[in-house]
Amino acid sequence: MVVLQREKLTVLTRIHRALVQTAPKALRLPMQMVPFALQKQVMRKALTQVFKEALAEGDFEFLRGSWLKLSVEDAGLCWFISYQDEVLQIAEQIAEPDVTFTASLN
Repeated sequence: MVVLQREKLTVLTRIHRALVQTAPKALRLPMQMVPFALQKQVMRKALTQVFKEALAEGDFEFLRGSWLKLSVEDAGLCWFISYQDEVLQIAEQIAEPDVTFTASLN
């Protein structure tokens, strides 16, 4: 019984690793095909929910009048985020970001 559980765990671990390594490449094109208007709506809602307390406390004032570039390189995605009129603003393109955060899915 214990040996069988270890074998299952090993198989699951291998599957997990394979998914983590291949998912960004497999999802890159479909994710890039999502219209920016929908990306913007989803990002704003997600960021507003995740940072609800920080937004209420004014922790995003540092972005007022500035732009942050958020790039997920292996997914080929990029957004520009600012804070204006007490709301997070998301743009598809701007002239020059003030700061850039770059990450990858794995």
